Amino acid sequence: MVPTRLTAKNCSSSPEVYSKIDRQSKKLSARLAQVAVDLRVWIPGIHPNHFGNTRIEAHVIKVLIQVAAGSREKNYYNEKTLEYKETRHGSQLYPYPYGFIVGTATADGDAVDCYLITREKLKSGEIVECEPIGLLELDEDGEVDHKVLAIIPGHEIELSAGVLKELQEFIQALFSDYPDMTVRIGPLRSREAALHYIQESRDG
Repeated sequence: MVPTRLTAKNCSSSPEVYSKIDRQSKKLSARLAQVAVDLRVWIPGIHPNHFGNTRIEAHVIKVLIQVAAGSREKNYYNEKTLEYKETRHGSQLYPYPYGFIVGTATADGDAVDCYLITREKLKSGEIVECEPIGLLELDEDGEVDHKVLAIIPGHEIELSAGVLKELQEFIQALFSDYPDMTVRIGPLRSREAALHYIQESRDG
């Protein structure tokens, strides 16, 4: 097969060239998305909720917001009854709303933590329906404390390298207050990995 040579002339006069490139691009995106799901890893530029033009079935979770974006105040709740307990002040401003997934419990007894990737103004104490889109691996002194990343259903937000860097820098700064603790951040894994982690942590 002789490859098509793209020039200003034939591109401007041959819409079929654009159509062919578009089809090939969609096929490649679909294959990469499938690889990401199979390996449970994140591939930059590949939206974790899509295979080409086909939307993956949504899985809605409920997250109780503990910290509003731009705040240092973290509210603590009884993770079973959801009753408010206390407020503590941290050293860092949270880049995104942060909380825990209602109805989950990890091996250490705590609920699964979640960052809600959104620019919407959400208040602490709100329970928000979200859709998982990724899992940021986090180990604290050898103990697993992975963070689910989620979006509001219907919102198209890509987990870009910029978002990952922002979260990594924030978490590193957060743990700088605990110099004796060893923390490993990353990699960022796929939506399917997040769903698997949540399912394993379902309370009861």
